[in-house]
Amino acid sequence: MAMNFDLDGYLAELGIECAISVDMQSQLPRAAQMTQKTNQFNLTSRRYDITDIARFLRSSEHAVLMRP
Repeated sequence: MAMNFDLDGYLAELGIECAISVDMQSQLPRAAQMTQKTNQFNLTSRRYDITDIARFLRSSEHAVLMRP
């Protein structure tokens, strides 16, 4: 017995919205704090401090994305 599951329809029905901000200097402390949290928030297990994240902001090889 094969089941068809409409993932796109399911996700649309949830009605979840997400806002992402790029390179928010004012959010450095919060961004650093979130990298220290459990793997629920940090899937890489890498931990960064404010200095690290500020370096990422200045880097042309990185983009810092976070929820406002």
